[in-house]
Amino acid sequence: MDGHDAPAAETGGFLLVVRFSDLEVDDEQTPLALQMLAGSVDCRHLVFARSTEVAGRAVLSAEFTSAAGYRRTLAPFPARTLLIPWLSRADPGSGDLSEIRATGSAGRLRYFAATVDRIEPEPSSR
Repeated sequence: MDGHDAPAAETGGFLLVVRFSDLEVDDEQTPLALQMLAGSVDCRHLVFARSTEVAGRAVLSAEFTSAAGYRRTLAPFPARTLLIPWLSRADPGSGDLSEIRATGSAGRLRYFAATVDRIEPEPSSR
């Protein structure tokens, strides 16, 4: 094999990536918000990293089973009162929920089928 798997019929899930430039990573809300995300049955993997170069800079990457799974994670009342306000502290425009189309590990590349139609850019208002 060449390290590539044929495109799979299964979906790859969705990846949430947000960046923070002014976050006190040791505040009271951060561990609770991370626990809420990681504790969701729809969260496959979570990484939260702080910069070693710039104080207050951090990035969150969380992989969910689906876009619906991400929405389910944010639906319970505790998530709406703690997690969503915490996520809103992210840098404006830095948040993105993306469909996973390929993953790689141990020299293997795995592809996944698209589940969302391609999003066309909005026409400019010129």
